[in-house]
Amino acid sequence: MSDLSLSDLSPLVPPAAPDGVRVLYGTVTALSPFAVRIDGDTASTPATPCMSASAGDRVVMLLQRQVLVAIGAVGATCPHAIGDYYMTESTTAPGTRWPGTTWVALAGRVPVGVDAAQTEFDAVGKLGGSKALASHVHPYHLKYGLGNGTAGTDGTALTGNNSVLNTVAANYSAIPSQNTGTAGTGDSGNLQPFRVCHIWRRTA
Repeated sequence: MSDLSLSDLSPLVPPAAPDGVRVLYGTVTALSPFAVRIDGDTASTPATPCMSASAGDRVVMLLQRQVLVAIGAVGATCPHAIGDYYMTESTTAPGTRWPGTTWVALAGRVPVGVDAAQTEFDAVGKLGGSKALASHVHPYHLKYGLGNGTAGTDGTALTGNNSVLNTVAANYSAIPSQNTGTAGTGDSGNLQPFRVCHIWRRTA
């Protein structure tokens, strides 16, 4: 195998910046108009893209005379756009996996698809639901029993052709007891089958 010369490696080595040009790195924060947050800065800076990029991409830039030009992507490009969800059982936060991106955790909640026909689910980002059982009262219902008295005076009399029934009907009548209802609160304990993982939503 012959030795490699420097010229053989030239395609793999980025060219040196010309005099007066600075090489900077940063993260794409907006596409229209195109803007980049330069590493170490807190605010975004307008730039001219000379490559295809998505929000959150890490890029290398050239700065000359206050003109900032993004010339290429560097490192691992985040495949998730702002607003996307990322689910994983890895403990590595997505902001660490894709530097320059910002995420919030969806802790203790499950995502639900938008459904304009249901007011609970008719808008993206809407929150709702609870594990706690809301204060409630069960509907009233009637309990019937036999009470002493003249047949038919306290309720619907027991009638029929059966001799035993007729004997009972002569001394008892069917009367409604007091209407009853029950109220309650607490944990319903009603959970769908689940498997726990980390859910993140990209915000920047």
